[in-house]
Amino acid sequence: MYWKNCGSPFSVVTVSIFASLAGLITLECPSFAYSQQQPTINTVSKAISANTTEELSLQKNMLYAEARQLLIEQGWQPHLQGELPNLSAYNVRELFQLGYPEIKDCAGTGEGLCRFEFINGKGKLLVVVTKSQGYGNKNQFIRNWWIEKNPHITQQNSVNKIVVGFYALGGTDQGLEVKGQQYRYYDELEEKPWKSISDLKYITNGVVFDGKNHWCLSTLAPRNQPAVCSAHGWIQAILPFVGTRFFNFMGGSGTGQSITIKNDGIAIVKIHGTMNTSVLYEGKFSNPLILKDGFGLLFKDNKVYDLNPSGQISKGCKGEEKLCESDLYQP
Repeated sequence: MYWKNCGSPFSVVTVSIFASLAGLITLECPSFAYSQQQPTINTVSKAISANTTEELSLQKNMLYAEARQLLIEQGWQPHLQGELPNLSAYNVRELFQLGYPEIKDCAGTGEGLCRFEFINGKGKLLVVVTKSQGYGNKNQFIRNWWIEKNPHITQQNSVNKIVVGFYALGGTDQGLEVKGQQYRYYDELEEKPWKSISDLKYITNGVVFDGKNHWCLSTLAPRNQPAVCSAHGWIQAILPFVGTRFFNFMGGSGTGQSITIKNDGIAIVKIHGTMNTSVLYEGKFSNPLILKDGFGLLFKDNKVYDLNPSGQISKGCKGEEKLCESDLYQP
């Protein structure tokens, strides 16, 4: 991945992401390249304005989650083309799994700078840089932003680019078959009616979107390891464990929950009462894992956290303002 520096009067330089991120630690500039002439804050404001045709509601030190919502309301959408997220980096992988597919990369040192990308209907590419300020990956704060002058974005929505074959989600027996100019869903028990391929959106090579899920070409799936389909293709499922673990957010021994994760990435979540047991979720594992009622489970460091429908960790399970968390223990 490469990051572009400020325009004139600075020379155009491209550098690797980690050198770029290191440069941002000392420069107040929408650039990741080193320049001997350090711009002032006013210069930065003018540079951003010169590259911007829309009025962006961004402010430095704004919480990224809030800024992201404002951008989406203004018509910006996550940029899923171009460079793939650096999922080998833990902080990138965690942000991606938290629902930020626009993440591209993060620095592992300093302010923990991360790069996010958005695109609007005019094909403009917006780059947003955040810093963690030592509060963890979930709490990202706006540090800088700019619009690329020449993003070289190609609109790839033509159905002619969709490859014929079988597509899957990963971790389920559901499938999607593309044949000619039509497609249909299927599972082990039933095949659905054929539909027009125009209902599908081409995302990238081997990935289509049906308005609800991303589907990846089965022949591109990694072998002998669990994987799930994302907007960027197959990614290896990071399983916190394989087997069954119990947990109880409320404490006590009357009721509790359990999760079983299989080698193929299938997860089963159950709630155990005094009289019976019910299945809350059965399907592919993700972290966080969103249940049918909109609540979720976040797994980290051999603990599980209860998430409310807004994606925040719930409080009050064992006392006012206490996080709803539990150790994971084997039966």
